[in-house]
Amino acid sequence: MAILSHWCGQARVLPFAPDLLREALSRAGQETTWCLGFDTPTPGGSSGGRFLSPASVGHLGYTGTSFWIDPEKESIIVLLTNRVHPSRKNEKIRQFRPWFHDRVITALQECE
Repeated sequence: MAILSHWCGQARVLPFAPDLLREALSRAGQETTWCLGFDTPTPGGSSGGRFLSPASVGHLGYTGTSFWIDPEKESIIVLLTNRVHPSRKNEKIRQFRPWFHDRVITALQECE
């Protein structure tokens, strides 16, 4: 929450330097979707779905967990799962993540 608040200009105090946050949320280059420790939406195939803004950042976990922060929508979406149960061969999370994020964003837009 502190990251989103600061990103949107609302937080005054961070547990780290604002320059470090700005660097961590900036893409490493034009040819990559990666930031320092984060990913950004991949056009046409993002795990964050179709509706995240290009400014969004996210992070995926091996067990299926993920989070995405969208400063334009002022939202944070967190998915907690255990896709390795009952087997590590379970790859259904690849289709589920974008579906889940799209549904959350659609529901939030309907509430506006």
